[in-house]
Amino acid sequence: MHFVIATAVLALSGLFPVSGLAQDPTLNNCSPVEIGGLQLVQFPQERQDALRKYRNTQAIGYNAPEYNTAVTVYIYDKKPIVELKREFLASGSEVLASHAGAESPMSGPSKLALADKPTDGFLGVFLWSEGETDFGSFLWVGELSGKYVKIRTTYIRPELDDQTGAAMSYAMMTMRTVANQVCVPKF
Repeated sequence: MHFVIATAVLALSGLFPVSGLAQDPTLNNCSPVEIGGLQLVQFPQERQDALRKYRNTQAIGYNAPEYNTAVTVYIYDKKPIVELKREFLASGSEVLASHAGAESPMSGPSKLALADKPTDGFLGVFLWSEGETDFGSFLWVGELSGKYVKIRTTYIRPELDDQTGAAMSYAMMTMRTVANQVCVPKF
């Protein structure tokens, strides 16, 4: 199975620059060009280099046109934070600080299958608006092979309630699909 490090609504949030779809499927066996309808998106080399300098972070992204969904998976060294819950809280604080008016209506312990292996971690839900557009985001943090794994899935929340539920379900399904392809890439 493949472990992916994906990129959440990068283009929409403007937090992380992303180049177009990757054309070379041999870039890394942990980042297939497509996973369940999601297309691989790569960080520019400068951003990849900066991420590697920060806790040896490795990152790759996947986007889908449905609800403008983007999944980001980061794999990084456990130090300096060595407790999973503290790592989750720090990552959640980053999400809240990145989006004006963001709130987290729920969070707590949650299992997610990484490479078909149920893995303990923490999951949070985040909601915010930018102009007329409402966003939703899931953040999951767990451990794999002595590293932290952070998966963030962001999507646009439609105005109609029945469509909002469908968008949320789709975003969670894409997060699970990508997580199930996880492996620790070798750079």
